[in-house]
Amino acid sequence: MKSDRKTTFTITVFICVLWSCTILFGCKKAKQTPTKGYGIVSFTIEWDSLLMPDIKAENLRFCFYPSGSEAMIQTESDSGKLRMALPSDVYRLLVYNCGDRHIQLRRNDFNRVEAFLPFYKSEEAVVSPVAPLYGAVLNSLVVDPNQDISMTLTPVLFTKCVRLKVYVKEAKLFSDCSLLLSGIPPLMYLSDRKLSMENSLALPIPLEKTDFGFEGVTYILDGEPDGKPGSASANQFLFQFFLADGREIASSLYIETALWDKEKQDLLFEVEASLAQTPEGGISLTCKETEMK
Repeated sequence: MKSDRKTTFTITVFICVLWSCTILFGCKKAKQTPTKGYGIVSFTIEWDSLLMPDIKAENLRFCFYPSGSEAMIQTESDSGKLRMALPSDVYRLLVYNCGDRHIQLRRNDFNRVEAFLPFYKSEEAVVSPVAPLYGAVLNSLVVDPNQDISMTLTPVLFTKCVRLKVYVKEAKLFSDCSLLLSGIPPLMYLSDRKLSMENSLALPIPLEKTDFGFEGVTYILDGEPDGKPGSASANQFLFQFFLADGREIASSLYIETALWDKEKQDLLFEVEASLAQTPEGGISLTCKETEMK
């Protein structure tokens, strides 16, 4: 009888201990279960909208800004496609090409993401961009738990291409030429493409010598002026010609409103430069725009 009671007591204690452990570990496991679910998002880039043969899918950066957190989620793709899992939330999305373009970005909050032309104080000069900046902005992306979303993004150019051809008469008299494009906004907010017109820069355009003279290309930020636009006289080509006899001579050429034509993403300026003897025995330079395409 005593043995049966002892056995019953042992079994009862074991069951109580097992029940307590089940409750204890079950509660801990419940606390570790995520409160948010995840959804799957898939993106495809529609490249035909850009209509530029030199643009291809490379170094694409996807920045997701969740409404419920200040922590941005970032990833990259070289294929023009992306498929990934995201915590359920409402996001704003910024996509752009992030290669070494001499146009840099500061990613603060979504509304203040800045594209800007870097200024190197040691050289006291701006580095000219060598390739376009492009991307897409999505103001609302709702990701629900266990949802699979597919969408196509249509990118736009954040920059405008400026090409220049300088035709010189008596080309043998010219050894080299340097060029600045003045009145260029240094900063743009990508979320609404607003240009900051304050503290405009003189952007250098690297030139190469050709059989007709000189030619070069650069890219400028392209958007809507924020506040008062710069005056037409603010945009000038500033030439510095180096002659074969060692002399230097400067000239400038005003640009009207062509730089900010909303309909044109690729501008070609053709300029004619000629030298003339002055009555004082010196030399003068005349530059005139022959065509803008």
